[in-house]
Amino acid sequence: MKKIIYLVILFVLINIVFAVENKPFIFVRDNNLESINISIIDQNRFYEADFFRGFLPPESNFSIVFKDKNQNVLLKDNYYLKINNFYEFIDTTFTIQIFENEDLLITKEIGFCNDNGKCEPCKGSLCSLVENRLICSDCNSGQKDYYCDLVNDGICDPDCNNADADCKNCVNCWYKGMKREYTSCSRDFQGEICKPGQPCSGEFVYADDSGSLCCRGTCIQDAVVDGPEIPKEPDEKIKENKTEKSQEKQPEAENKDFPFIAAGILVFFIICLAGYAVYKNKKKN
Repeated sequence: MKKIIYLVILFVLINIVFAVENKPFIFVRDNNLESINISIIDQNRFYEADFFRGFLPPESNFSIVFKDKNQNVLLKDNYYLKINNFYEFIDTTFTIQIFENEDLLITKEIGFCNDNGKCEPCKGSLCSLVENRLICSDCNSGQKDYYCDLVNDGICDPDCNNADADCKNCVNCWYKGMKREYTSCSRDFQGEICKPGQPCSGEFVYADDSGSLCCRGTCIQDAVVDGPEIPKEPDEKIKENKTEKSQEKQPEAENKDFPFIAAGILVFFIICLAGYAVYKNKKKN
């Protein structure tokens, strides 16, 4: 009976982690601090590489603040220049502000769904309304809305660049929910992970645990670090190299999913200990 209870608890925890990984995120990127571009996506196969935030310092001189219509603060976090910054999507967001220390640099008012039955997608710094299938019922699956949904619906999504498995001439051919093996800089490329802006004695290649900061060579230690590099999608050559190198025995690298796994294990053991304490208490009584 205890084993069955533990299995049920573990199943629930796994589904909680899965749900967190697939919730909507808002991406914010500035245009030389004159304006910002905003998009809403989730972590499906098409957008996986965008979710790499890099080995960034824990603090930044810049911050971002999300507020509702009453100017109540919904979320405040670090902001980094010239890269895709992603945050939890909050549908009551009305104002987005970017600060350098205490100085306000950018204020942007934005809406996400006006429920008028008409899909109104927008892309760029001039958008005051951003709607797509992920966050707004006005938009249909497979519609041109600047969001690749990868839904198995028989419709070739024009936003997926032929990656949707519903497309007749699809490349990669993905559906929402598909998973893949993540690449490691040390294991798959025998490389080093450089700091943002640090040069490499060889060449930079893409790896999932480090983005474009994976150096196939040696990181140059005395170089001046200017800022984070923008992660790029791996090309076919890198994918082929990954397949060849992964067959060799290499040191294990940190898994990007480790925080979720560790959190799940910790919660699991806490629940188990609580259950055991209740059981012992009842037995004594």
